[in-house]
Order: sequence, then C-alpha cells, then structure tokens
Amino acid sequence: MNGRQSVLDMIVTVAKWVLIILLVLFFVREGQKYYRIGYSVFSPTAMDAEGSGKDVEVTITKDMSVKDIGALLEKDGLIQNGSVFYYQELFSAYHGKLMPGTYTLNSSMLPDEMMKTMSADYADTAATGESASEAGSSLTSDTASSDASAAGDSILPADNAPAAGDGTAADGAQ
Repeated sequence: MNGRQSVLDMIVTVAKWVLIILLVLFFVREGQKYYRIGYSVFSPTAMDAEGSGKDVEVTITKDMSVKDIGALLEKDGLIQNGSVFYYQELFSAYHGKLMPGTYTLNSSMLPDEMMKTMSADYADTAATGESASEAGSSLTSDTASSDASAAGDSILPADNAPAAGDGTAADGAQ
C-alpha cells in the first residue's frame, strides 16, 4: 500500500508541475499577443513604404460601424488588422468623427491619416454646398434609431455637441 501511495503522490506532484508550466506558458503567450496588439494601436505602421503605396477607393456608408470600416480597409490591403483599427479610432482625435463617403486612400498612409481623410467633408457636400456639420447633423438624425447606433458602434456621433476635451472653445482651449 505504501508503494502504491507513493506512486500516486508522485503522479499528483508531476501533474501539478505540468499544470503550473502550462499556465505559465499560456500567460506568457497571451501577454505577448496583447503586447503586440497594444503596440500596433499606439505605434501604427503603414502597409507600404512612403511613395510606393497603391491608391484604393473605398466607400463608407452611414450604416457602417468602425469595425466594419476596419474590416473593409483590411480587405482592401490598406491596414494590417481591422480589429486594431477599431481601437486606433477609439483612442484617436477622430473618434466618432468618421463620415460616410467615397475616399481615395493609399496603402502608404498611416491609419491616423486615413481617419483624418475620412473625417473631412464627404464627396457630395461640395456639390450641394452643405457644410460638414450640416451633413453630419442630417446623417446623425437619420441613424439615431438604427441598430448600429443603439449598440453604440455607429461611426456617427450621437449629437453635434463637441466632446469634452476635444480642444474646442467649449473646453477653454485656444
């Protein structure tokens, strides 16, 4: 019985050490994965070197979420990871400011540069003489009841009020 008990104790001890080693390896691997994601969010790179990129025309519709836009840009070869683009937009100065329209983007642009382009007046506002804020206002009211807006994942802001800390006169910034 003592021999059997010592073998059982040894098996349990080995199993504990194997479990500990597997857990350590799991957490190291997950830590590396999340480090790479964080690095990609805060230190983005372009798909191609400056001057060697390709122009791609993308159309953003008013019902697209930021995740949808990221997936589209990834599919078109403009960014490496659509999921990372979601977080880049979330932490950027362009959060909630992306506008529908057709844009010509280049694979040598950084994600921040693409967001800047997509937050400008969209194509048909020049023809109608409507300002970006008027166009954004009409789109916002049209999408307020959509499922994407209800889920909080719409590309359009909920209202036209400037966000706190955005550097506008409302914040006292000059």
